[in-house]
Amino acid sequence: AYNGRAYALMRQAKWKDAEADLTAALKINPKYANAYANRAACRKRLGDAAGFAQDAAMAKQMGWPNPIN
Repeated sequence: AYNGRAYALMRQAKWKDAEADLTAALKINPKYANAYANRAACRKRLGDAAGFAQDAAMAKQMGWPNPIN
């Protein structure tokens, strides 16, 4: 549920709110590659280069097949 709401927030460019929902999703399931990929995208847009790199690496390590934009 958090990832879905975060995606809707991302489509509205509400990056900080989406990041918070994705963090909540990852607290529930720390092996959720899609949430890491989405949070990486949020962090990129928020200017958090280190957070972006960390989340992108986690998503890739978990088998996320798509590029993170």
